[in-house]
Amino acid sequence: MSQLHLAQAACAAPLIAALKDAGAPVDRLLAQSGLHRFRADDLSAWIPAECLHNLFELVARRETGPTLPWEISSRYILANMGGFGAERRQCPDLRTLFLFANDAGLLSYRTVTVSLHGVSSRISVDLAMQEEGISRKWLEVMGISLMIDAVRAAAGSDWRPPAVRVSDSAPDELQGFISNQTAVSNSGEDFSIYLPTIYLARPLTVGPSLDQVGPGPRLGRSIASRIEAILDASTSNVAPTLNFLCDAAGIAPRTLQRRLREEGLTFFDVVDRWRCNRALDQMTVPRLTITEIAQSVRYNHASHFIRAFKRWTGVTPQSFRDSLTSSH
Repeated sequence: MSQLHLAQAACAAPLIAALKDAGAPVDRLLAQSGLHRFRADDLSAWIPAECLHNLFELVARRETGPTLPWEISSRYILANMGGFGAERRQCPDLRTLFLFANDAGLLSYRTVTVSLHGVSSRISVDLAMQEEGISRKWLEVMGISLMIDAVRAAAGSDWRPPAVRVSDSAPDELQGFISNQTAVSNSGEDFSIYLPTIYLARPLTVGPSLDQVGPGPRLGRSIASRIEAILDASTSNVAPTLNFLCDAAGIAPRTLQRRLREEGLTFFDVVDRWRCNRALDQMTVPRLTITEIAQSVRYNHASHFIRAFKRWTGVTPQSFRDSLTSSH
């Protein structure tokens, strides 16, 4: 990939659940895809899209277990998407849900468009990615499944789209959740579903199980914010390096450094800011020791963390924590 693309871990969760139910070697697949280095089980985390695409490729090429059919695609419903799905189910109407999808989408390179054409409307998704093939086809099938599930929250569980457009040849997997009466065509670009315009104003059905789910994560448009999101999701205990991040995200180091220079930053600046913000947040947790906080922000030695913290704040970590205690 030429850009630093991210995906919410919620994109991988239904697929991983299906693999576990099928008895597939999930740990091995996660390791081969690179997802083992990130908190893929945390639906609020952002993960490198490159790792997600690697997982798609690996699963699709397996000779046993689930491949691309209905059993996996059908799991891509709002109720299985954590905070992302919960927020959308709490929108006042269907049109707001789709417009809101661009504010905190599942993919950093996805754009959702609502086009009204008289009594019929079209909800389309554009994937700004050059890669074709298995990954794109999976994303289309799963995206269409999510869109249909969203409409059903307003139109009823039996609703089927009158028409669907895909960018590639019509995948057989679509037949699992559309009817023979649905017209499937090829657009060559985006993928979309059609629905009666009147449905866009309908309120959504909110299930009681969504009440305890918090809001989904926000992702900034800057490269720096995306690097911080990857660092948040990383399970590595070693100091974050440029090579680690570029390898995980499938982006060339020179490209990433150039994009950062355009934002007036260096990779060190971003990591240093991330360490500072994360350390300040954790200093308010009494049960965490200074050494544990140092380890959480990837310092191998507490002494290095103490020096950095004093550079950030002008005081040592212990002095900072003591001042928090005395202010209450």
